[in-house]
Amino acid sequence: VKKNMQRLVEFAGDEEIFAQLESKAILLLLIIPFLQNQPRDQVSRNIEQITMFKEIMIYVEKNISSPITLDDLAHIAGYHPTYFSNLFTKVMGQSPIQYCNRRRIEKARELLRATGARLDEISREVGFCDAFYFSKMFKRQTGISPSEYRKSKSAEMS
Repeated sequence: VKKNMQRLVEFAGDEEIFAQLESKAILLLLIIPFLQNQPRDQVSRNIEQITMFKEIMIYVEKNISSPITLDDLAHIAGYHPTYFSNLFTKVMGQSPIQYCNRRRIEKARELLRATGARLDEISREVGFCDAFYFSKMFKRQTGISPSEYRKSKSAEMS
């Protein structure tokens, strides 16, 4: 995921046709987990709509350590916040804020595996100003606490 997001950010604004094609392919790889619970016919209808959220995904990735609001995302997409939220939720199967939180937790998982940083440092790095709230969100999405996750990944690597 990390490498794909980095490549997607690299291709942002590139006008070359091959860069655009690779960017679209990467975007589709990244959104597959969000679409797996949706009916197949709905997924095929929504693929083109999904690609319009590429700029949103790039923005979230670039600003993951900063506060991101619905208004920010709606402005980037060029829609009213309510319309944008409803469209994003319909197409992606989760709200824009849920998407942001999911990306934050995915990034935190990478940091927990790759670094020895303290939980409060990781929580700030992924945009949570409160380590307690970060831990709560992490456990809600993964089923285990950040500390347990780090221990389990350390044991797997040994």
